Amino acid sequence: MNNKNIVGNGSKATLPGGQNLSDKIQENKTKQTLNNINNSNVNKTGSIDNNVDNQNEQSTNNKKSDTTNSVKSKVDNAAKNIGSEALKKSLKAAFPYIPQFIINKLVDSNLGQEVIEKQLNNTKRKIIFAAIGIAGTLLMWMFLIVMLYTLFSGPISFISDTVNGAGNFFKRVGNWFSGRGWCTTEEDCQSKSEYNYYKKLDAAVEKYSGNCIINPDLITATIFYGQMVSEKEISLDDDATKTTYFNYLDVSEAFGSQSATSQINKLVKVFFKGETSADDTDDENLPDIDACYFSSQAYRRYLIDTYIDWAYPSIINENRTKEQIADEILTMGNVSLIKRAFSSSIYCPSIAVEQENGDIETMDLETYVARVVTKENNWYEGDNIENMKAQAVASRTYALNATNNCQNSIKNSQSAQTLADTPSAMAIRAAEETNSLVLLQDGKVFSTMYDALAIDHSDNSNYYLKQADLAIPKPWLDSKVTKSQYEFYAKYNHGKGMSQWGSRYLQTIGKNYEDILNTFYTMAEISRMGGLISGGNYSSDTIPAADKTELAERRDYYISIGMDYIYTEKSGLVSQCPWYAKSRALEIIYYSNMDEELKATAMNSLRATNGNGNRFAGNTDSTIFTHSYDCRAVMPGSIVSWDTTEHPYGHVAIVEKINDDGTILISDGWNRAGTNATNNWNNVTISARNVTADYMCKHGSYTFVSYAYLLG
Repeated sequence: MNNKNIVGNGSKATLPGGQNLSDKIQENKTKQTLNNINNSNVNKTGSIDNNVDNQNEQSTNNKKSDTTNSVKSKVDNAAKNIGSEALKKSLKAAFPYIPQFIINKLVDSNLGQEVIEKQLNNTKRKIIFAAIGIAGTLLMWMFLIVMLYTLFSGPISFISDTVNGAGNFFKRVGNWFSGRGWCTTEEDCQSKSEYNYYKKLDAAVEKYSGNCIINPDLITATIFYGQMVSEKEISLDDDATKTTYFNYLDVSEAFGSQSATSQINKLVKVFFKGETSADDTDDENLPDIDACYFSSQAYRRYLIDTYIDWAYPSIINENRTKEQIADEILTMGNVSLIKRAFSSSIYCPSIAVEQENGDIETMDLETYVARVVTKENNWYEGDNIENMKAQAVASRTYALNATNNCQNSIKNSQSAQTLADTPSAMAIRAAEETNSLVLLQDGKVFSTMYDALAIDHSDNSNYYLKQADLAIPKPWLDSKVTKSQYEFYAKYNHGKGMSQWGSRYLQTIGKNYEDILNTFYTMAEISRMGGLISGGNYSSDTIPAADKTELAERRDYYISIGMDYIYTEKSGLVSQCPWYAKSRALEIIYYSNMDEELKATAMNSLRATNGNGNRFAGNTDSTIFTHSYDCRAVMPGSIVSWDTTEHPYGHVAIVEKINDDGTILISDGWNRAGTNATNNWNNVTISARNVTADYMCKHGSYTFVSYAYLLG
C-alpha cells in the first residue's frame, strides 16, 4: 500500500468513505465545545441528533398545547422566546465558525431551553433580591425618619399644648370672673350661659310651684329687655315677635359682665317677698318662701323706682321713659296691664229682673250674674273658666249700667241679657271668684256689649274678628262652629265689645280673665263695687281687699298717687294687726265724703297714731274721733280693739258693715307666723268675715276694749 503525505500543497486529505479530514476535525471540535458547555446536562448515552429529535418532538407538543396556555404561560413563553434569540446571537458571536443552523438546533433543543430557563430563573431571583434590598433600605430610612420625628416632636407638641392650655385657662378665668362661666370660645360660653340660666329658672319655678306662681316670661323679659331693644330691635307692636322672642335669646350677652342667673333670685324676692333692693344680688340660693303674692302694679312700681335705673340707664331718654320701659317689659312678660280702681259709689244689694211674661223677679246680684253666665257663655275646658269669669265681669257691669246701679229693672231678653233658670256649678264659681268686680270708664260703669262671633275678614290661616282685630286660627274655630252658626252670626252679630268665641280662644292659649277683658275693653279699669260704709255723720265708698294680691295692688296704687303711707312700712310693722288697721282706716277716710280740710286733719291724726292692738283704738285723737267703750255700740267705719291674756299685744280690727241679719262684717290683718315673727309681706294675712254681736264683746281669750268711730 502506498503511504501518501496527508498535508501538503493545500490539497485536502480524505478519510475512508470520502469525508474531508478538516471537516471531520472541525465537527469533532464543535462536539467537544458543546460537551464542555453543557457538561452533565448532555445525555451521555444519547447523541446530539437524538436530542435534536427530542427537541423537535417537544416543540411539536408545545405548539399543540400553546392554545390552552394561561396568560401567565404566554408571558413565560414570550420571555423564553426572547431568551432564545438572545442566546443564538451570543453563541454566534462567540463561535462564528459554527453554522447558524446548528446553533438554532442547539438553542431550540431541550438542552438549550433548559439553559434558557435556568438563566431566566437566575435573573428573576436577582431582580427579586434587588427589589427586597431597595425596599428594605427605604423602610429603614422611613423608620429612622419616624424615630427622629417622634424624638423631636414630643417636646415641641408639649410646649405648644402647654402654651395653648395656659391661654385657654386664662380665657376661662376671665370668662368666669365676668360671670359667663368656665368656658373658652364664644359658642361654648353662650351654650353654658343659656344652660345655666334656664336651669336656674326652671329650679325657681319648681321650687315655688306648690304655693306660688312664678312667671318665667316676665323674669326673662326683665333681665334681657336691654339686649332686645338695643341689639334685636324687636318691634313691640308685633305680637308674633313678642311671643317668640324668648325662644332665641343670647343669654351670654346680657348685662355685659353681669351674670343673668344671679338676677333670678333678686326678681323672685320682688315677686314674693316685697324686697326691692337692687343691690341684693349676693344670694347663691333661692330664698325660702312659704307664701307669696304677685302684683303687676307692684312689679311695675319696682321696675320704675329701682330696677330700670340700675339695669338700663343708657336706654332711658325722652323717647323711652321708665314708665314706657316698665310697660313694655310687662307686655313682653305676658302680664295684663289692666288698670284697677279700689273704690266706687256703686252699690247693689239686689236686682229686679223682668221676665218675658211681665213678672218681676228680685234676686241677689251675684245670683243674677251666675244665671246669665250659664245662659250666655257656659263654655270652659277642663277646670279652666277664665272665659266665664270674663263674662261674669262683663255681665255684671252691663246689668249695673242698664239698671242705673240697680235702681231700675232689667229684661230677661236678647235685647239685654238672658238668664238660665238654674245656674251651673262653674258659672257660680265664676261669679264668686269675680265677686263685685266691674269695669269702669272715667270712674263709671258703661255698656259692656258683647256678641258670639263677628268675623271681619280671613286669610288662608286665620279669621280676624271685628273686635280688636283678633286672629283666631281657622282649624280651631272650624272644629267648633258649624256652617249654620257661621251664617247666623254673620247675620245677627254686631262686632262690638267682647267676642265670646274670641274670649274662649284666648282662654285656650293661657290668657286669664283680666287679659281677656283688657283685650276687648282697652280703655276700661277694673274695680270693686262700693260697699257703702255709713257712719254716724259721714259715709265712705270702699270695701276691704279681697286677698293679699289685691292688697299689694292697692298699696302700689296709693304709692303712685303720692300716698306712700297706706299698706307700706310707713304705717307700722308690715303684717301686724295695727299696720293693717291704720292703713284700712286711712283708706276709709280717703274715700269718705268729708270735706277736704277735715279729711286731711283726720288722716294726719291717724298717721301719727301708734300702739299695740289692744290700745290702738283708744290711742286715736278723741278730739277728732269719737270713742266708745260699750261693745254693743258697734258702728260701721270704726276701729275696734281687744285685749287678751295670751300676750301683751291684743288685737285690732275694722268694722266694715252691719248686715241686715244683725251680723257684723269686720276686716283685719295679722302676721301668720306669730306675733314675734319677721314682719314682711311674706307673712301678711288678711281676712274679711261676718261675726256676731257677742263676738264683738268677747271671743276666746279676747275681750273688748274700745271703739274709735272714723265717720262720726
